[in-house]
Amino acid sequence: MEWIIASISVCIGFLALLALLFSYHKRTYQVLEVRVEEALKNIEFFLEKKENNLKKAIPLIKDTNKRKYGKKEILPDLIKNKNIKQNLKERDESLKNDLKEFKNLLEDDEKLVKNKAIREIYFDSIEIENDLNASKKYYNKVAKKNRGRI
Repeated sequence: MEWIIASISVCIGFLALLALLFSYHKRTYQVLEVRVEEALKNIEFFLEKKENNLKKAIPLIKDTNKRKYGKKEILPDLIKNKNIKQNLKERDESLKNDLKEFKNLLEDDEKLVKNKAIREIYFDSIEIENDLNASKKYYNKVAKKNRGRI
């Protein structure tokens, strides 16, 4: 009779341990899911911030050198894509192209470089790009961990 009670106790203990492990893994999975969602929101935030920052540059560039840029389309991807629903990767690539074009405009025109507001926008864009890259790196790390838990 004692053997049966001991066996039942061991089985109950084993089931309790399994329940604890299951609960722990479920909680870990839920935390990872939340982290993935937060990382995506951060990426979206920095993309939006980068887009808005570059949009501020367009009128400043045109006002700084009206003869050269007055009627010229500046940062065309930014203007073309503002009404198109894109996935994050396409949006990121489009904004990278705009940032490259912005840099090229600064390299080709001394008037733009002398404008303090334009320089600030450019440096802010670089800082935002760095934050965006850090967010993407974090997302990739968390998403990789999340895939390993499934």
